[in-house]
Amino acid sequence: MHTPGPWTLSDVVNPTPRMVTIPIAGGEVIWTVYGPTKDHRHDAVADLIGTEANARLIAAAPQLLAALHSAASCLIAIQAGVGPAPDAAATLRTVRAALAAARGEG
Repeated sequence: MHTPGPWTLSDVVNPTPRMVTIPIAGGEVIWTVYGPTKDHRHDAVADLIGTEANARLIAAAPQLLAALHSAASCLIAIQAGVGPAPDAAATLRTVRAALAAARGEG
């Protein structure tokens, strides 16, 4: 079983090495994402952007997993045609919110 979410990104970024931490409730750090360590100043911004994007994707993992479970349940119910009709609109909102979180848009 994975560490329950929500996972969030911290605002702590150490420029050498570039890193982003992912804490859970209570402040325990469960993951630290390190960017490439380069000596070239012109790469520093691109490296940090990539590191933050990777950290956002990791932090969104619990939300993405929950959205995938929701989508799978909805599709199974639709395919089986048994029981009450699933709320596909709500499922789609859940999926879109998880994707936005992974992209840093939410």
